Amino acid sequence: MKRKQYNLLALVTALLLILAVPMPLKAEESQLRTEFMINHMRQNFDEQVRIIRENKNKIPAEIKSLLADALKENKTFEEKMYLLNMANVMASMHKHWNNDDKPLIEVETIQ
Repeated sequence: MKRKQYNLLALVTALLLILAVPMPLKAEESQLRTEFMINHMRQNFDEQVRIIRENKNKIPAEIKSLLADALKENKTFEEKMYLLNMANVMASMHKHWNNDDKPLIEVETIQ
């Protein structure tokens, strides 16, 4: 019985990973965005902090790019919400770690 539960759990986990990983990789995006999104999905907060701190000057442009991608008409509702959420997370962390709230204000005006 335990083996069946383990196999079912392994199958469900594999399916979730297969469905979750392609989402951030669909759009044309920078390495910074891809790395940030993957670490967000994995809940690897320390890596997200490192990315935000090391790319202080690139983050505002990346957030603008996320917002622009989210507002494209060819995006589904789920894709738009995912990209807006990533922009919000990135902007919030940028405000906290780099003391710059301008990108967060920009995100909040859209949401």
